[in-house]
Amino acid sequence: MARSATFTANPSWELTNYGWSIDYLHDGIVSGGATNGFTTPQNVTATTIVADLGAVTDVSRIVLYPRQDAAAVDNAKQAANFPSTYTLSAAETDGDYSPVYEARDAQPPVYHDDLNVPYMGRNFTVDATRHVVSARLYASAVGVFAMRLNGKPVTDNVLEPGESAYDKHVLYSTYDVTSLLVEGRNTLLAQVAGGIANMSKMPDRFVKPELASNAATTSLRALLYVRYDDGTEQCVPTDAEWGTHASPTTGSNWYGGEDYDARLLPDDVYAPGYDVSAWERCQEVQPTFCAPSVSANTLPIGQMQAREYEPLRVVESWPAVSVTRNAAGNYLVDFGQNFAGTYAFTLKAPAGTKITLYDSELQENGACKFEYMYQPNGASNATLDTYVFRGDEDGETWGPEFMYHGFRYLEVSGLDEAPAPACFVAKRIRCTMDVAGSFHTSNTLLNDIHSICYRGMESQLYNTVTDCPHREKLGWLDVPNMMYQSLSYNFDVKSLLSKVVMDAFDSQGANHYVPSTVPHFMRAYDDDLNWGGAAITIPWRHYKMYGDTELMTRYYDQMKSLIDYYSSLADNHIIRDYSALSDWGQETSGLAQPTSTPFTLTCTYYYLLNAMSEVAKALGHPTDAERWTAEAAEVKKAFNARFFSNGVYEHGNQANYGMALYYGLVDDADVPAVAQALAKAVKESGYCIKTGEIGLRPTLMSLAEHGYNDVVYRMANKTTYPSYGYWVKQGATTSLEYWDMSLSQNHCMMDHIEEWFYAQLGGISDAGGGYETIRVAPWIPADMAEADVATMTPRGRVSVAWQRTSQATTYRLSVPAGATALVTLPIVRGKQLQEGPVALESVEGVADVQYADTLVTFTLGSGDYVFTFDGSTLEEPQDDPDKPQGEEVTAQYLLNPGFEEKNTDVVPWAPTHWTLSFPDTNGSWGAMNTSDQRSVNPTEGRYDWHIWYNNDYVSVRLSQTVSLPAGNYNLYGDLRCVDNQAITGNQRLFAVVGTELNASAIYSDPYNSDQTVNINVNDNENLQNWRTLHLSFSLPEEATVTLGFDCPATDGAASMGGFQVDNVRLFNLKTETQVASPATPVSQSVSYYTLTGIRLSSPQARQPIIRTQGGISTKVWLK
Repeated sequence: MARSATFTANPSWELTNYGWSIDYLHDGIVSGGATNGFTTPQNVTATTIVADLGAVTDVSRIVLYPRQDAAAVDNAKQAANFPSTYTLSAAETDGDYSPVYEARDAQPPVYHDDLNVPYMGRNFTVDATRHVVSARLYASAVGVFAMRLNGKPVTDNVLEPGESAYDKHVLYSTYDVTSLLVEGRNTLLAQVAGGIANMSKMPDRFVKPELASNAATTSLRALLYVRYDDGTEQCVPTDAEWGTHASPTTGSNWYGGEDYDARLLPDDVYAPGYDVSAWERCQEVQPTFCAPSVSANTLPIGQMQAREYEPLRVVESWPAVSVTRNAAGNYLVDFGQNFAGTYAFTLKAPAGTKITLYDSELQENGACKFEYMYQPNGASNATLDTYVFRGDEDGETWGPEFMYHGFRYLEVSGLDEAPAPACFVAKRIRCTMDVAGSFHTSNTLLNDIHSICYRGMESQLYNTVTDCPHREKLGWLDVPNMMYQSLSYNFDVKSLLSKVVMDAFDSQGANHYVPSTVPHFMRAYDDDLNWGGAAITIPWRHYKMYGDTELMTRYYDQMKSLIDYYSSLADNHIIRDYSALSDWGQETSGLAQPTSTPFTLTCTYYYLLNAMSEVAKALGHPTDAERWTAEAAEVKKAFNARFFSNGVYEHGNQANYGMALYYGLVDDADVPAVAQALAKAVKESGYCIKTGEIGLRPTLMSLAEHGYNDVVYRMANKTTYPSYGYWVKQGATTSLEYWDMSLSQNHCMMDHIEEWFYAQLGGISDAGGGYETIRVAPWIPADMAEADVATMTPRGRVSVAWQRTSQATTYRLSVPAGATALVTLPIVRGKQLQEGPVALESVEGVADVQYADTLVTFTLGSGDYVFTFDGSTLEEPQDDPDKPQGEEVTAQYLLNPGFEEKNTDVVPWAPTHWTLSFPDTNGSWGAMNTSDQRSVNPTEGRYDWHIWYNNDYVSVRLSQTVSLPAGNYNLYGDLRCVDNQAITGNQRLFAVVGTELNASAIYSDPYNSDQTVNINVNDNENLQNWRTLHLSFSLPEEATVTLGFDCPATDGAASMGGFQVDNVRLFNLKTETQVASPATPVSQSVSYYTLTGIRLSSPQARQPIIRTQGGISTKVWLK
């Protein structure tokens, strides 16, 4: 009756985004943890509420429902804010009221702590006189459920049934439980936690702020069918026969953790036939869901949908590698690697002992280190579980059941003695699709990169494709969009990605956009073509990879409305600057001028238009195809008019060139020059990665497509920041969110190198659609001795392996049944392939053989093949170009090279054994201004200075004078700026014979930071802006040398602001290695060769080679 009435209030406070409105007073929602209700403004002592029923009505009962989300401030056992004094009056017309009920000093209702994840149970009887043929259980929940039949789990699946857009679809699962039935009384037990749908309020732990108010009717729906041998069936539904009882799981939050009190476990509750008839009856409900971050509306749940993708399970378990005691007396458990999943412990303690288990990706000083996770008002970033022992003599085993963590470490408090590592077992959880790929080479760095990428990817494969397992747990669409190929090479993701598309279109907004996260539980960063565009690219790529048009057909109208929405965002065919996402993460690469949002999004828009044109053609919609093709042509024209000038795209970034090439926006005549410019941009960065996640794949794959695989290989072998190798060298065990290793330690959005590993080093790609024709064309680095790369295609397994020695080369190829391979393999000029003693042309299954210089091409039918030839193109492994060359002699000649010691006897302070000087404008040494603020950090071994000299620029020199014997030397030192007032430019290393700088001084390349950012000087984790400076010098005889950092105040590029220097290192090159001298006479021709004698037309810098001039050959390292 109330729901049809018109309500007004004076005063009233409308806060619909937070669940408060007069409309919620009578919306029928009375449970589920939601705040949804009526509130007054703050500090109001009285209010009047009027309900106009619309007609004279007999009212026999009025119910006021208390808040379900909070307890009273002064009494945790009472509901919050319930009126203690109120009067109920009635009238046939407004204004003529008569009191009918009055309450004074009424006690508020009891506040029911609904954090407990209670048991729900039902008994039923299996007829002993008949034989059970089968028993099938169908089960679903709004939330996360677990079920047992006669005490045994009904499935190995975990975290069932999987999140979805609850107002559109709720998933259900089916289980064969025939073997779990017993004759006579049987017991079905279930527990349902809130999961991501209903966010339980658990204090002092992390919950994602945007989802903290998610509210749903946590509920179960199940149906058990038992079929007997006489053809009869028995049905056990969720009905009035179900009872409920508190469980030992006293709380569970999808993000924050889980609590368990083993003392609350009913005796024998997991015994077959346990009697639940005395339990309180369950309530039948009509479930609803509300995600206030998206909409304040509380909606009924949608239709039931069978899960059509692989379930989540524990796919791997391993014991902890160590347990150590920290200064707080807690125990740090290290599982050895970062992962997504849970754990289980087996421990013994007296009854009532409570332990707290914090989890984290990082540790600091033997304790969990919690990532900053955007919590408001200083709320906790901690995630933790608690356990209270019941005191079992044989020990107790437990781990979280209704949520999962992203972590490597557990910090355990509350134990009286140290546990053994074997007491803790890690449990990796992911969607159980088949593993599709394998990758291994003789290059251990590449293997390690693949390992951290693989682990990063599998950490995101849950009920959607997430982007981190601890802070987000949301279906961010950038990963399935941009990482489709990398994921597909490694895992069979077809079914899971089909579910992602369902979520995307279930979440499509009224204006037809697809949000960045699906299912749609929050609006942050809510709209970007590279995220929402996945709803177009996944159906299209499924068609291209599997020949499957089902998704395109089902969702064509919604795909069409989505591309039309994107067209509405274009001004003169250029997407406007409307998204905060763009090339996400690019700023962490130290990029000087970030790739702009209109550039990034317009590239993607052009790509999506062409994809939709192909979709339309495939589905028989030629008019639509022509429209999108025409629009794409206009976009290309406008794009080049705006962003291409004098051979440069926008800022000349890697992503600028890479995206323009990859998406086909470069005019044919300009392609070679633009590809060359891309390769040059990478080389000038020192082969560092200077993109975010959206620009990275186009950069890597454009280089590969246009003949610059050698450049990608150098990028892959890079071990200094920013690079994949840097992550490996810093000890990462999963791929990270950012190049500077800040924030999340477990993301896969940057893992595009995986596609290059499979498609280029493995050479495996689809040559026409559905892998009916497979291209096999491995690019083999000169120094790689062997590789073995394989992936599962829709036709079957394809593998490409090779092994090279100094005498011979062997190729092993496998082509699946029903497929043909177009093969291109490197070979030594003049050699021919054979299988055993049989020439290639005569091998069964081989056709169209053609030899061309150092390549052989042919067609290969299905089967397994081993081809060999005498001879090898293998070269000696290249030295790591980032590794300092020579024998380190730092400790022999330099004092305090890491700045661990400071000298407080001088003003300003300086590192011990180093001289801090300030040349004046005349070039002589000026007096040191004692008001300048400078400090040294002895703990970290790093020297900081901050220069502010009469509001003008000053020069700074930090030097040490040493005596060195004759030889060839490499000098290295690290420098960075640390505040946004720092003026960067000419900061550099120097070395000079003697004690005075003069014209013979040798300098490193200048610092030239690509980016000036404000960094706390005490931030030892942040890696932004650090640069390793390097110079080489030669001494024909023993000499006194002054070396250090020189920061001149010239040309407006002075050392004003804050800087840090660290790690000065000196290396003596071996006697057979010389630094190339610029004074060599040019009258004699110079030739260059690899270490194995192959002549080089244009040697690359920073590689060991043989230099021959005037009959003299020398092993050199070109600067």
